[in-house]
Amino acid sequence: MSDSPAPLADPHLLFDAADGRRDLVILGSTGSIGTQAIDLVLRNPDRFRVTALSAAGGRVALLAEQARRLRVNTVAVAAE
Repeated sequence: MSDSPAPLADPHLLFDAADGRRDLVILGSTGSIGTQAIDLVLRNPDRFRVTALSAAGGRVALLAEQARRLRVNTVAVAAE
């Protein structure tokens, strides 16, 4: 048995961005919680970078606008 402590988080979740920002994927970006998360990112561009967005198909225009504003290259739309 090892004497080292167990890791606190999955290594893939640890902060390690070369430019000092944390990469995020926002699921449900057009919903209430998703839009609040995007507002937080836009207010803190030095801390966060959105790498992907997803949403259900009802508000595709909003999803496209979010992707444009955040300069996101990966977007997924779920069919309703």
